[in-house]
Amino acid sequence: SEVLFELCLETPEILPPFGEVAKNTLQVNFFANLDVCEMLFPILRPHSRVCNISSSKGKKALDQTSKAWKDRLLCADIDMEELKDIVHTYVKAAQDNSHLEKGFSGFAYGMSKLAMNVMTAIHQREVDKKGGKDILINACSPGFVATDLNLHTGTLTLEEGSETPVYIALLPPNINEPRGKFLRNKEISKDIQGCWTS
Repeated sequence: SEVLFELCLETPEILPPFGEVAKNTLQVNFFANLDVCEMLFPILRPHSRVCNISSSKGKKALDQTSKAWKDRLLCADIDMEELKDIVHTYVKAAQDNSHLEKGFSGFAYGMSKLAMNVMTAIHQREVDKKGGKDILINACSPGFVATDLNLHTGTLTLEEGSETPVYIALLPPNINEPRGKFLRNKEISKDIQGCWTS
């Protein structure tokens, strides 16, 4: 959260080394999510709906990333192995404190959500290629929800924060969109879509 992030900037001594933060953040927010998807996707039934809880902070990380990495992340042909390779490269660079000079963002949380958004689009493309019948995979931001993480400074209640995830989970049968997209406020977010979501 922005509040916790700002607090940590003011008191950096409370933070573990950035390499450790990046490793743990990407492990929880990206790799663990990917593991669950890989276990459950083989049993998805026709008309299944998948909603990955992401964040608009992925856009912030993308904006802080070099053109070379953006081009790779936003490439329409990126596959899961390449995405995992990029994430591993980021974590390794963070651990030796060379992530900024190598063109990555210094915002590990944002990088984890950026990776999740790209993962979402890749998964949708893979399911479509296999002929998955009316299976929709999307990501969303629940918004700035008041939680322990942001010291309850969020502007939304838990109920309000659940609106977009529930909307995605209950998308009606046989619609074409949203498909592999990032949504905010129950709408496809125009400012965060790359060619990997087209």
